[in-house]
Amino acid sequence: MKDSGPNPYFPKPDQYCNIDRLISILDNAVRTYTEEQLETLVTPLVTLLRKVFEFAPSHVKPHMQTALLPSNSERSQPLGQSNTLASRLLRLSNSPVAPSLRESVSSLLFELSDKDATSFVRNVGYGFASGFLMTHDLPVPANATEGWSTGQNGGDLGEKLTSVDGKEINP
Repeated sequence: MKDSGPNPYFPKPDQYCNIDRLISILDNAVRTYTEEQLETLVTPLVTLLRKVFEFAPSHVKPHMQTALLPSNSERSQPLGQSNTLASRLLRLSNSPVAPSLRESVSSLLFELSDKDATSFVRNVGYGFASGFLMTHDLPVPANATEGWSTGQNGGDLGEKLTSVDGKEINP
């Protein structure tokens, strides 16, 4: 899809309305159902979000990334420990009882990280990223074996993050 012209998936009055609705449905579902139920109920929704992200206009993608990836405020503790949607998705990415959902969520998080292993590890921590990277024969970023990394894509944004759990290191 192109970024120009009318688009029924991203209508002009509120180009985020459909994305926000899908994310709200996902958030409510992962709060309500067990992992076993989510395997069949939510996997198609996560796949739909992956497809929407793939074809989303360039200005919509950051909105999805902000809504679904862990935020900087979550990094005061190890990632996956809070009750946000991003943390619940991280926990589902390691679910032993929902293999299809685990794969779909991990793929979504990787795609939200621009299909870049370094960004993926920075966004979710090596602990959550490692299984996906190994399973898909993707190279492990060099900084994943270091004790920490700085900023997004190695750039210095002022924060230092542990590569294993994505937690911010306080100076």
